[in-house]
Amino acid sequence: MKKVRETKTPYRTARAEIPLGDEPQREIRTHGLRLERDSQLSPSEGNKPITVPPNVVEELNEIAKWEGLSVEQVVGEAVFHYASQVRRRKIDAEAEAYKRKHPRLRAKYLGQYIAMHNGRVVDCDRDLSLLYNRVRKRFGRIPVLMRLVEEVAERVLVFRSPRLEPME
Repeated sequence: MKKVRETKTPYRTARAEIPLGDEPQREIRTHGLRLERDSQLSPSEGNKPITVPPNVVEELNEIAKWEGLSVEQVVGEAVFHYASQVRRRKIDAEAEAYKRKHPRLRAKYLGQYIAMHNGRVVDCDRDLSLLYNRVRKRFGRIPVLMRLVEEVAERVLVFRSPRLEPME
């Protein structure tokens, strides 16, 4: 027998099927996606199961209990943080490509904003907002580096602050 619970999360309404009794939880349902063994999710298959090994399910249940959250909230937070890390690594890789290619970029795009995706310039414009709109329309939420091409690859920023010492 399963108890069904719906909760509101910061991400969207979630629905969870929670097995009752001693049987370990093997399935977690969140809005538009079902988590089960040995499968993957693609955007066109919103309700297709996703693999969740039993030890991960146990870990999710423990964390939810410790934090006083629902399993759906824990999964939502974990996916959100993982996606943030992936996006950050992608932008860091694009920034490294920008530094390597800066001499050529400076010669061709000085004073313009460029959009870099997979180490290549995919668009440019003197107006950042126009560039941004085109890039978002073309790439959606995929991380794309957009920056102004200047004389130097990186600016050095110096922050001055007073040093406080204890009074004697």
